[in-house]
Amino acid sequence: MKHKLIAALLLIKSFILLIIVLGSTSITGGSVIRDAGYANTPADRVHEFFGVGGVVFPIGNCGDIAQGLYESTISTPANEMVGFKTEGPSRAATVNFVLDRIRHFGTIDMIKGASIIDDPYADSMISINTEAVVRTPKETRKTFYNMDLYGITNQFFYVHHGRFATPSLDCKFVNQDGQAICDCQVHSIRDIAVAGIPNPLRVELENPPPALKQLI
Repeated sequence: MKHKLIAALLLIKSFILLIIVLGSTSITGGSVIRDAGYANTPADRVHEFFGVGGVVFPIGNCGDIAQGLYESTISTPANEMVGFKTEGPSRAATVNFVLDRIRHFGTIDMIKGASIIDDPYADSMISINTEAVVRTPKETRKTFYNMDLYGITNQFFYVHHGRFATPSLDCKFVNQDGQAICDCQVHSIRDIAVAGIPNPLRVELENPPPALKQLI
């Protein structure tokens, strides 16, 4: 009888502990999400604005680079985001963000509306300009990338064509059957000051592939 009472008490204790654990978590889609808080990232603003689950890039070559650059910024929790947006079928938004305290910051502009964009291959557009900062004993150094993406939004933002630039790389690309067709130039660092001396601006890409000519 004594053993049965002890077993019953242990069972009750285990049941109470289970209730406490379940009460501190919520289960969504097979994942346990703790009450630590929701990560507020620039991606959340993009997905909310377009009503999509993500951005789909063409694969291969510079398409992979574009996706990597985009995700390095868009998926990082923000210290602060502020901006403006409009509502309706045709709409626009501009959002300033600060990541990693003040060492990484930038702006994302978003536009929805085929008549506004006036592009036969796109009804939506994302433009990103972002900088990363490091402070040295004598000066502040910055590096950057900027990117424009054009595509169709449905359940996802499907990128059809775009461009991006870093200090030493300029690329334009188009999505052809899921593959990125690229026109890229690699060069010495441009558009940022090196040893206090500004570099010349980037030049326009020359002799693009046929798939890109109609988009330039």
